[in-house]
Amino acid sequence: MQPSQILHAIRRNLVACLVILLVCTLAGLGVALSTKPVAVATTTLGIQPKSKETPSFSTQAKDLMPTLVELSTSPKVLDPAATSLKMRTTDLSDSLTVTNPPETLVLTITAKADSRQKAVDIAQATAASLHKELSSGELLGKEALGMTTSTTSPATSANTTMERPGARASAISGLLLGLLASVSYAMFRHRHDSGHGAGRSEEHTSELQSLGAI
Repeated sequence: MQPSQILHAIRRNLVACLVILLVCTLAGLGVALSTKPVAVATTTLGIQPKSKETPSFSTQAKDLMPTLVELSTSPKVLDPAATSLKMRTTDLSDSLTVTNPPETLVLTITAKADSRQKAVDIAQATAASLHKELSSGELLGKEALGMTTSTTSPATSANTTMERPGARASAISGLLLGLLASVSYAMFRHRHDSGHGAGRSEEHTSELQSLGAI
């Protein structure tokens, strides 16, 4: 079908199309709202030298940031944090994400849990363990360059947000499904009505021909 034919079919079946779109959209929203909310807490750490006289610290530290991100979720950091939280290390690892914004000496620790306080506790415990391991030189060894951390933005219950994982995708999926279903219905009705119209026209023509023969 041509775009003009599709638009014509939608206009002819506008009410039905709107009903289908509304039902699918509401279904998507229902799925989104039924998703269990998750608390998300974030702690931001700045990487800095223990001594202000450390030469070329910024350049060398930036080169180590990718390694530091990986080590931040290693057992060396997570085991002590998990012990203090009375969690399994694997569960703690699954609830954490550590990132480093490009060209910065910043680590962002994001923790997810079923409550605000638990998410805050996870983020804070991980940050504390990372600070201890990095400051002691145990985490990076000789490459540590006298590195330590300072908390630039601590996780608190006040700045912890509640999210519904996949909720937006469910809502959008419902809307897109509604659009697809309504257009498909309009096209089906158009073809169905066109077929019946052609059939009635042929039947009428046959009747006229019969009458002419008589």
